[in-house]
Amino acid sequence: MKNITTSLLLFFSCTLLAQNFDRTELPTPLSQPWEITYGPDDFLWLTQANGTVTRVDPNSGASTNVFVATDYFSGSPLENLNACFTPNIGSGTLGLALHPDFSHPNTSYIYFVYSYNHGTVNDPDTRFIIKRLTWNSTTQTVVNDSNIVNGVSSGYDHLGGRLLAVKQNGKNYLYLSVGDHGISDTNSPDCYSPQSNNPNNQAQNPLTDNGKIHRYNMDGTIPSDNPIANSSVFTRGHRNPQGLMYNSKNDIVYDIEHGDRTDDEINVLESGKNYGWKDVRGYHDGLHPGELDYINNYTPNPLVQNDGLKEAFFSWCDTEAPAPNAEFTDWCTVAPSGGAYYASNSIKTWEHSLLTVT
Repeated sequence: MKNITTSLLLFFSCTLLAQNFDRTELPTPLSQPWEITYGPDDFLWLTQANGTVTRVDPNSGASTNVFVATDYFSGSPLENLNACFTPNIGSGTLGLALHPDFSHPNTSYIYFVYSYNHGTVNDPDTRFIIKRLTWNSTTQTVVNDSNIVNGVSSGYDHLGGRLLAVKQNGKNYLYLSVGDHGISDTNSPDCYSPQSNNPNNQAQNPLTDNGKIHRYNMDGTIPSDNPIANSSVFTRGHRNPQGLMYNSKNDIVYDIEHGDRTDDEINVLESGKNYGWKDVRGYHDGLHPGELDYINNYTPNPLVQNDGLKEAFFSWCDTEAPAPNAEFTDWCTVAPSGGAYYASNSIKTWEHSLLTVT
């Protein structure tokens, strides 16, 4: 049996005071849980292995698998390029989000991300899909499902995969984080030959989907005011964004992403902005070779409305990278993943704070 979640909270607030909590472990057996969110129905919603969406009673721990994707695919050895990539290409059941108006019967939608085979049995092509489920609160069952975004790329590392559904200025949007998909060259220099084939070189390319935060309408179509015409790309230059948070007070969307041995980041997402990976890490402080030259000579891309480099809002371990042969335990990283903006005043010293899992 696995605990539903284990987390360390990082608080951003002016005054920090000790809080007392009662910790309760639910007797809920889980298989590779990835996402957990608390619904307006006062139930926990989770994603689990093999394309499974689960609903859990937070009082008793009783759980029901409300949907299992019949086209779930866990990748194939036929896709492996060399010994670096084993056993399979990146796959799994990742992010989940509920429609901002989930309590309304006309919009009681559940969105989640999982891997499927975009190719054939003999020529597999693992990619990710966003599926929309229609929830009937009376029968407490899924009564319809549809694929709203197909063909999201996968890779051998840095998958991202977080979903965020929010209402902004009266409009509902669905955000998806996609990682750069490439094993960092400093960590595994022999995985790509030549290194120019590493997909992480495409994180700033506005014409690829990896290394990006994407924004959709709730039906999977492209918002008319996205920064690139007919593209879901909202921001670019991200390494492995595994968290998305929404500040409802100031209408700010943040991403949380893994750095490369240093400079794990929280970013304030602005339409069209470039967050610099892999030319810039964390703050614009020049602690990494070539950073300041790149920043000072940056030329906006004409394809991207409002393009410009954007500095990290917060960076853990803003320091020079350790030597290439340094042990993993010497890396200055906290490996952040999920997070949430705390808008409640139930715990006064947490109000308007960002809580992140590390």
